[in-house]
Amino acid sequence: MIRSARFLFSLGLALGFALFAAAATPPNVLLIVADDQGWGDVPWRGSPARMPNLDALRQSGTELLRFYASPVCSPTRASLLTGRSAVQLGIRDQFAPNDAGLSLLEHLMPETFRAAGYQTALIGKWHLGSTTAERRPLARGFDRFYGFLGPAVDYYTHLFTGPAGGLDWQRDGVTLNEPGYATDLIAAEAVRLLRTRDPAKPFFHVVTFNAPHTPYAAPEELKANYPTLSGDAQTYAAMLESLDLGLGRILAELTAQGLANDTLVVFVSDNGGTGPGRNTPLRLNKGNIYDGGIRVPALIRWPGVVRAGATSDQFVTAQDIFPTIAAAAGVTPRNRLPFDGLNLWPTLRTGAPVVERTFAMATTANYAQFEGRMKLVRIGAREELYDIVADPSETNNLAAAQPAVLARLQATLAGTLARSLGPETHGDARVTNLSVRAAVGGTAGTPILGFVVTGGEKRLVVRAAGPALAAFGVAGALADPLLELRQGQALVQSNDNWSAIDAEAMAAVGAFGLSAASMDAALVVTLPPAAYTAQTSSVIAGGTGVALVEIYDTGTGATAARLVNASARAFVGTGASILIPGIVVGGDGAAGLLIRATGPALGKFGVADALADPMIALYRGSTLVATNDDWGAAANAAQITTSAAAAGAFAFDNGSRDAALLTTLPAGTSYSVQVSGKNNTTGTVLVEFYLVQ
Repeated sequence: MIRSARFLFSLGLALGFALFAAAATPPNVLLIVADDQGWGDVPWRGSPARMPNLDALRQSGTELLRFYASPVCSPTRASLLTGRSAVQLGIRDQFAPNDAGLSLLEHLMPETFRAAGYQTALIGKWHLGSTTAERRPLARGFDRFYGFLGPAVDYYTHLFTGPAGGLDWQRDGVTLNEPGYATDLIAAEAVRLLRTRDPAKPFFHVVTFNAPHTPYAAPEELKANYPTLSGDAQTYAAMLESLDLGLGRILAELTAQGLANDTLVVFVSDNGGTGPGRNTPLRLNKGNIYDGGIRVPALIRWPGVVRAGATSDQFVTAQDIFPTIAAAAGVTPRNRLPFDGLNLWPTLRTGAPVVERTFAMATTANYAQFEGRMKLVRIGAREELYDIVADPSETNNLAAAQPAVLARLQATLAGTLARSLGPETHGDARVTNLSVRAAVGGTAGTPILGFVVTGGEKRLVVRAAGPALAAFGVAGALADPLLELRQGQALVQSNDNWSAIDAEAMAAVGAFGLSAASMDAALVVTLPPAAYTAQTSSVIAGGTGVALVEIYDTGTGATAARLVNASARAFVGTGASILIPGIVVGGDGAAGLLIRATGPALGKFGVADALADPMIALYRGSTLVATNDDWGAAANAAQITTSAAAAGAFAFDNGSRDAALLTTLPAGTSYSVQVSGKNNTTGTVLVEFYLVQ
């Protein structure tokens, strides 16, 4: 299999810490997230709530005056932990209890820090999917988890506040029925984990308070501190004070253990305020793409490193937190999919000149596109343009006065949405099974099926069927296939006569049965993360014929392990007929796939008999889904180039006759990709599948 070396490693590596060397001793990291705390819900902007600890954190660190979150909870949390845009991820709304949640293909910040030797914990709210164990915090990089999985709980009973709500409170997967006010319990657990941690290792702790999110409830003794307020306004102020008291207890524990100077503290809210919350002077509130819904309080502190008592006008987004914190800690991000966020550590640490930004925010129907100080707002068919620096309240619509700027941001937003998965496509859809039918021997040579395992050990069924094809009416099948599984040049395992003990595994994945006496080849093997090839040849010297090479993901192995990105190299021609790779898309949602048939480009890799003009035809059953015989002539050629680069694929030359398709395929479906030579041309072709979501 031919691909760029970047294919196997994080494309966001350079974003991690290229500009500054790691500290001699890695800092601890404490990320604190408030829930629905608005821009004005801080005492220095007029909130009546007593919040001396948050104010002290501001005075000892740097306030981020232009920090942007998503309009609602789940998208922000997804961006914080992945370093990727919620718009690009297709997450536009909060996850419902039965939603799958954040794709299992996404790499999370705690996974990077745990791999770097940190002890990791999440204390508080998750809300990124919990339908199965592999979607919950303990399977997503956190060593410890205390709190609740869903969007909201009653502060005292800890019952989910939605329909048919049950108890949603746990420690490390064990449900707890314990008394106490949620904010106090979260703070107490954060302190407990600081006291019981391994002092020989740094820690990465995420504390996600549910305050001041609904349902509005607070201790009576705190409500009594606001006699001039009443109703929800009084309760809300008391909830903010409780949040501040919890923050104070955590920060005091850092000081008591002598850790304050060695801990990077980041505080943010997940979206704008709502109800009695304050967003003044910003426009509107939570759920909106005006700034009242997305511009929120944010602070960063690291004594002696981050400027104290300072402010920053740098535009910062939730998706910047992962690459920025990793850079600050000197930790190499281990993400495979590219960051959308930027490493802004040099700017935030030193107050260097502001970096110009382009980013987008969205709800299920409305959009905001930022470019520098300009902001395009699209609400349905209505579009507005604002200078968000000069006009933070968004009252002076410049769309008519600055049509050129409007057009530029419209084009930028169009590009953003073209690359987005869209809300209907988000899921953990992935290529699960792959098969290739091709000729073997003689001029056809050896078909080579390549694939990549990521995320942990994965159990696979790999087969080379020859004799069994007769049952499907295939004439000229290979009589005795030899299957060799290799990692690079090293032979991992081989087989030339399948074993009956593997029959159960093959049946479990839905593979057709092999007769007991057949000479078909098969392996059931558990593989660690790496790139592999499955090569098929003939046991009989000089033997030729058609073989079907298959890979099945058994669904077992490490929870995050995946079979992703595959390729097949084989000969196409008169004798070999058409090369037919088949794929199955599993999981939920839909998978964005880049499918390429490379002929002319193989010349740069020393392939002498490359197919001069390959053609791709994508079928679902007998229905033609899409076709291409010249990638450069495709309407989405620019996107094909961008997706190939993001996936780590080698680039096609302009004007080459290689073929490519960029498509989105729903999960639970099977496809075949028929590759032939235009005008009956023959030669070797490389067919590749890249998961691009």
